[in-house]
Amino acid sequence: MWTSLRERFLKSERDRGLEERSLRDLGGQLRFFESHASATGLSPSDVTPESLRAWCVERVGSKSYATAKQVVWTVKRFFGWLTLTGECASDPSGPLRYPRWRPRLNLPVYLNVDQLGAVLRGSYREDRYADFALLSLIASTGLRPGDVRGLTRFDVHLDEQLVCGRVKGGWTKQTVLSDSMTAVLARHLHECADSSEALFLTPRGHPAGPAYMRKVVKRAGERAGLEFTLTPRILRHTFATHAADRHGRTVTKALLGHSRGATTELYTHLSPSHFRPLMNRHPYNDPEES
Repeated sequence: MWTSLRERFLKSERDRGLEERSLRDLGGQLRFFESHASATGLSPSDVTPESLRAWCVERVGSKSYATAKQVVWTVKRFFGWLTLTGECASDPSGPLRYPRWRPRLNLPVYLNVDQLGAVLRGSYREDRYADFALLSLIASTGLRPGDVRGLTRFDVHLDEQLVCGRVKGGWTKQTVLSDSMTAVLARHLHECADSSEALFLTPRGHPAGPAYMRKVVKRAGERAGLEFTLTPRILRHTFATHAADRHGRTVTKALLGHSRGATTELYTHLSPSHFRPLMNRHPYNDPEES
């Protein structure tokens, strides 16, 4: 019974457009609940707010805030659907509350202006232009690899200097492009001679996934002589720190798509007092690099 309900629920979520990563998270957590319900002989109508909360506490244990949030999100979504479809008379997940966020203890690593400039210049000289454009987009917008993976050419609006695509959480976000990033994407789109709709492709012609993006970013960091492994997450931290310095917390929160202001506040503590608008000094616009 629970297996059938889980499969129907996931199909419903997929039909609504939930991204595959989120579907995998839902399915994984629901399998744990399915094992618990099968072992105890629970039916949907037997689940109460108290029993559901007890399972969540047991499932989370001493795990991270992110895991706790995922568990609560899963049961709320699943039992909300069960109630909507009539499998449950009332929603037992209603009284559940998301865990309280606690600030991270370790401040994130980010690149200074010179380091980021070296990464971009090296990529511009040595990489395929498509890889340089991919790296530039991540660095200049703070988008995650999972956000970039689903982008198509039709999601790029050069006249409005926007990229519109689905991001973490399944919602559509309009990402603003700098003047130089708009120029980079314009050249990238002009040079694409393939028939694929994907915005970025690997050298073998496949849509670029997160693993390929991490490889491109790591290679660029090694070329720039960084003493640590460069990752897309560090580029996102870098964008956030520079944006917080220039625009403050409220604007940066919107640029990053954070749901909590406290998350963005971390970068306002990190940011140095004076950062210049780096992306408008992009190597693509530098005559010496042409």
